[in-house]
Amino acid sequence: MHLINGRLDTPQCRVSAAFLNRLATDSADAEDGLEHVYTQVDPCGADIVLFLLQPTAAAAAAAADRLLLRMLDAEALHDWRLAHRAGLLPRGTDDQR
Repeated sequence: MHLINGRLDTPQCRVSAAFLNRLATDSADAEDGLEHVYTQVDPCGADIVLFLLQPTAAAAAAAADRLLLRMLDAEALHDWRLAHRAGLLPRGTDDQR
């Protein structure tokens, strides 16, 4: 399991965390390996944490990029942009397989 933190920015946030969670779930493909999503919104956008079942950190980062870009294709997010994306590895994790 890999955690990917993403930041989506917008001039004015008009959606709820529940909406973005649902959008992430609806936008995910089976190969993305989305297990869970946590979102926190603020007036300028949202922080999204994706829990992805992927074999490596690189595969998780690629899946997160695909998923976040599909989310940004939604009409409700037409003025949003991907500001940041970073992977988080649990302490002691060796990602070289």
